[in-house]
Amino acid sequence: MPAFDYSPENLSEIERTLSSDRLRPYQANVGGNSELAIRLYEEQNTLLSESLYGVLQGLEVAFRNTVHTQLASDYGRAEWYDSLNLEPEQAGMLRKAKEILAKEGKPLDAGRVAAELSFGF
Repeated sequence: MPAFDYSPENLSEIERTLSSDRLRPYQANVGGNSELAIRLYEEQNTLLSESLYGVLQGLEVAFRNTVHTQLASDYGRAEWYDSLNLEPEQAGMLRKAKEILAKEGKPLDAGRVAAELSFGF
């Protein structure tokens, strides 16, 4: 994949968006070269994001399961999501989760439905 060609206008806009305070340490590491500083910033941020992915994925699953367990207890039924008056967006997410499970031939049990719901639900 070819490297992004940073024009002077692009560099200026990126520096403004990220902030000079954030880029200052990176610029110090590359002798003040803005393009190299931004590339270094992108590279290090990507590596940091990649290193956190597994942790965040585990956190999402644990959080979703905890919320599911608590709501099932609060509503007195595993299918707590069917007891709610959902906003149209959330109702659509629930419908889509059930459709995906049905299409895959999986049972629509509460645990599977909760697992199929996105973190944004």
